Amino acid sequence: MNVSGTGNEIQVLPQSTGNSGSYWFLGVCLAVLGTLAGTIGKQMVRYSKLVKENQKQQEGNCLLVTGLALQVALNPACDVAGYALAPASVIAPVTGMDIVWNTLIAPCSLGETLTPRRLISAAIIFFTATTSVFFRQINEVNWSAEYVQHVLLQSRTMVYGLCFTGWFLFNTLVLMKYPDGSAVRGFSLGATAGTLAGNMWCTKIVAVLLEQCFGGNCLAWTKPVSWIATIAAILFSTTNLYFISTGLQSYEALFMVTVFMGSNIVTNSLSAIVVLAEMDEAPWWKLGGYVLCILGMMAGLVLLTEGEKESPRASRFTRVDEVELSDVRGRSALLFPFRQAFKAVLIVLQTLLILYGAYAAYDIRLYPIKDYGYIIHEFDPWFNYRAAEYLAEHGLQKFLQWYDYESWYPLGRPIGTTIYPGMQMTAVWTWEAMKKVGEFKIETPSLVLALRPLISNLKKSGWKFLPSIKASYEFSPMSVNDICCMIPPWFGSYASIFTGLLAYEISRSVNAGVCATLIMAVIPAHLMRSVGGEFDNEAVAVTAICSTFWLWLLSVRTPKHWPVGLFAGLSYIYMVAAWGGYIFVINMVGIHAAMLVALGRFNSGVHKAYSIFYVVGILGAMQIPVVGLQPLRSVEQLGPLMVFMGYQVLAFCDFQRRRQNMQAVEFAIYRTKVVALLIVATLIVCAALYPTGYFGPISSRIRGLFVKHTKTGNPLVDSVAEHQPANPSMYASYLNLPLDYALLGGFVCLGRRNNGFLFLCLYGFIAQHFSGKMSRLVLICGPIVSVACGIWCGFILDQLIEPFLLLLGKKGYTPPTPAPSEAGGKKPPDSGKSEGPKGKAAAKDSGKAKKAPKKSNSAPVEIDWTLEEWEEDRRPGGANQLLRVMESQVKKSVSELDTYREVRATMDNNVGVVAGRAVMSVVLVFYALYLSSLSVKIPTFIRHCDQVARSLSNPQVVFMSRDRQGNSFIVDDYLKGYQWIDQNTPKDARVMAWWDYGYQITGIAKRTSIADGNTWNHEHIATLGRTLTSSEKKAHNAIRHLADYVLVWAGGGGDDLAKSPHLARIGNSVFPDHCGDDDPKCNKFSFYADHSPTPMMARSLLYKLCQHNVSPGVKVNERLFKEVHTTKHGLMRVYQVMNVSQESKDWVADPKNRICDAPGSWYCVGQYPPALEKLISKRKNFAQIEDFNRQGGKSAYTKLIEKELHGASSNEDL
Repeated sequence: MNVSGTGNEIQVLPQSTGNSGSYWFLGVCLAVLGTLAGTIGKQMVRYSKLVKENQKQQEGNCLLVTGLALQVALNPACDVAGYALAPASVIAPVTGMDIVWNTLIAPCSLGETLTPRRLISAAIIFFTATTSVFFRQINEVNWSAEYVQHVLLQSRTMVYGLCFTGWFLFNTLVLMKYPDGSAVRGFSLGATAGTLAGNMWCTKIVAVLLEQCFGGNCLAWTKPVSWIATIAAILFSTTNLYFISTGLQSYEALFMVTVFMGSNIVTNSLSAIVVLAEMDEAPWWKLGGYVLCILGMMAGLVLLTEGEKESPRASRFTRVDEVELSDVRGRSALLFPFRQAFKAVLIVLQTLLILYGAYAAYDIRLYPIKDYGYIIHEFDPWFNYRAAEYLAEHGLQKFLQWYDYESWYPLGRPIGTTIYPGMQMTAVWTWEAMKKVGEFKIETPSLVLALRPLISNLKKSGWKFLPSIKASYEFSPMSVNDICCMIPPWFGSYASIFTGLLAYEISRSVNAGVCATLIMAVIPAHLMRSVGGEFDNEAVAVTAICSTFWLWLLSVRTPKHWPVGLFAGLSYIYMVAAWGGYIFVINMVGIHAAMLVALGRFNSGVHKAYSIFYVVGILGAMQIPVVGLQPLRSVEQLGPLMVFMGYQVLAFCDFQRRRQNMQAVEFAIYRTKVVALLIVATLIVCAALYPTGYFGPISSRIRGLFVKHTKTGNPLVDSVAEHQPANPSMYASYLNLPLDYALLGGFVCLGRRNNGFLFLCLYGFIAQHFSGKMSRLVLICGPIVSVACGIWCGFILDQLIEPFLLLLGKKGYTPPTPAPSEAGGKKPPDSGKSEGPKGKAAAKDSGKAKKAPKKSNSAPVEIDWTLEEWEEDRRPGGANQLLRVMESQVKKSVSELDTYREVRATMDNNVGVVAGRAVMSVVLVFYALYLSSLSVKIPTFIRHCDQVARSLSNPQVVFMSRDRQGNSFIVDDYLKGYQWIDQNTPKDARVMAWWDYGYQITGIAKRTSIADGNTWNHEHIATLGRTLTSSEKKAHNAIRHLADYVLVWAGGGGDDLAKSPHLARIGNSVFPDHCGDDDPKCNKFSFYADHSPTPMMARSLLYKLCQHNVSPGVKVNERLFKEVHTTKHGLMRVYQVMNVSQESKDWVADPKNRICDAPGSWYCVGQYPPALEKLISKRKNFAQIEDFNRQGGKSAYTKLIEKELHGASSNEDL
């Protein structure tokens, strides 16, 4: 509404028809430009001080004048224009961009140290400032001289003025009297300048009155009050320059600018509330939220100032020769603001692309939700959803002690000890959080609404995955079902961001991280398990994998980063809780840690990082019931344990080295002895424990990852399609275009060879190997291919951008200058810490005397002992020295190395060459966009990803089909069939079906199933397979004691008849009399070439249930099985079992007939009814070693597969 008034009265007027509301976006853009100009100006003032300290008075004065001019002229002009076009409560948070620019640019432009406290403080201030925009209440007013007079003379303005005057006097008379260099004095200077500049309410008044005058209404300027407001605006916008300039002459910009801008925003927001009354009509929750944001900014300022008190003064001054400038002559000084502006534009573009990638990852996964609604997909997700519902209803304690008698009838299944509950816990925590938040509505800011035309034009030009901006967004708590459907899209965005962080950590290129984020967002390998409704473990696990790997690499970046190992361990705990593939993660980290030792990169930082990661991660993993003691017993997890033990021994050896001041040879011998002792002790312990059965065997699935052949000898495992090896066409479909450039990304990293590069190589090899053995694991190739391709793309972008930065004054490459040998031929120390610069400090000194030659005892080769960022001290006498000797020999033998360095220096420092590179960059960009094959390949790749996402969007229980006329329609036979069972059968009904459908029977039909996808009991599934593939009468004799209904999938395609040979084969592995040991593959149960059934199949119950009244002459004996429901398209058929044994049903339901592990325990296993004792006695236990069933013998099928594998191996040897 609009408010106007005369005197002390305020009158509510109709909505203004002025243009200011229509140009919010322009006003915000101008305000952002003003923040950039102000940041550059302030940094130039700071830099002028550094230049003057280096005896460059003329350049320093030039920088000082230029910086002040930017703050006096451009910054206020943009502010005036911004306030004329947008409300003060909107502009106030936008001014926080100063903090962002300064935090991002100052470490590069001024060489200042961005400490964690500084970063956190800046983040708090910016976040609270930005968040405050969502609580704003915009009240447009009809400004006039009378209303200006009312604003200035109202009592609240008087009180505000008195408080401000008191604050100003307190600073100038008390706080500024602290000695120069004191954090209190620095805060006072910045806060005083900020509060002066933050009184933008005067600027708002003047800007609006000027806008009216330009529109022809200058009546307000005939009143003295307008000129008073103008004088106040000028005073506020200029007097702050003295205080901020004084502060920047003595304090670093990372401290001073943050204090200045924080105080500015706080004052601006307070004046908008008190003086301009912009929040007077706001609801209580908006006003409260706005005030909380202001308090948050104040807290950030206090945190920052306290941190400066703890920082030593010496660490906050930067020498001018450390600043990233090609020289300090006039050209470089004049180009400084332009280079910062160029970097700022790059940062904005990179940020927008990351946000776009995160949204694209979310949007591309929403096709199932848009087409079918909130429906859970496929098979396993139905169990996961059912478990989430149980957890939401009963709580975690009962969930972990949940013995489910509605599955695996009559045995039941202990859910709490056989499930990875991380995904269900995530869903329920989200559900609980949403309930606590409650319902609310957010009006979309006008500056965001102004983006609608831009987004519309981008969509018309072919851009995909762009949001549709609504006028408002309503939030309300979601059901558990809806949350489960939405978790995959949400975590798709998180995984994309973590993949970008992983790419950055390996390459240290922001562009590489951005590109990796964009690729991971849409790559089909990541889509295959994470579309909406695919509530499967992998949907969450990929995010946990990427976050764990990123945090691990960050923890070993330098010796000082080891505390990050704690967060890596916590991330690993979540990974373990989410997916059984955690074995891949722990072994990846363990092997990488071992590689660091082999390459001489072990140090105290790496030791602490891995030790903390392993201890925290393993202790947390062992709290998950399904894992238990496996990390200490399972063969496939003993490797990381050995690495952990080895790390402790190596750390002990290092301790002894420093304590006894060992020489290189002495230390090498000592370490060899200790490691040998560890190996002997480990072998003795393993030899003692092995006969006791302490070590668990490798499961058939894991074992299958290390054999060349596709069969494991377990017919149940071999029957699952996703356990088959991947083929080239699968890689082409799920990895597509990024795979073509992945290897190039690896080559790019060769130049850096940091710890992340080693991890990249390791991840790439393992992912390629494992996915080649099991097609399901192609999904773990998604992150590494995205990272490698992103690194290549980022490298290309870096090379295209580099010449422009060089032209704008960035320091180019400088060849290293060898230092003369140490006086008296003194060698570097054989042990102990280096006295020279370390880590990044050594890298900064790389252009100066940084080489310390060392004569090797074995060869006259000068060793470069410059410490890399991942090194802590010199470690002679080991792999580190050996690799340095080899590197020195290679450099010495390569005569072209000096030529390369000269050419590279010319490429970076010759203005003509750099200008040519810039022109070439423009040409290459034009060529890539319009002429090269990439202009076709990239859109084709995006379309392919979109098509794959659509093809994966069928929930399977419903799917899209087309009629003969080409019209699309939804086939919902499976969903309707399960719903029919739920609505038309008794609640205690038991439904028999092949194990594939068990999860859907319990999840959708809400009935008891005989078996499901957990496949934990081979003998039980074999009993089910034998029963369904037996003759009708023989099958009925068993089924009447187990089930009330039998369900089959029919209709062709992947129905039960297509799967039936696997059913017979699995049954024969436990019941040798089913097909006979002479036919272990059950070839007698199949179809002939003319698609007619073999006699055994024709007699089987499964064939008759599927083909009843479909194939000529095929009918079910209705005295045994009665057809009660067939879906519309015949895809599901349900039969009632006749003459069901109520006696057996009651016997199974009686708790007395269950076997408990202890009296009163919740863990009570059901038993087969006595009537099936004869059938069960015929079973021959299958030697399924992952279930520790070593009493069973090998089936004929297992022996046949072993024979085939042995024969294949023999042929290959020949």
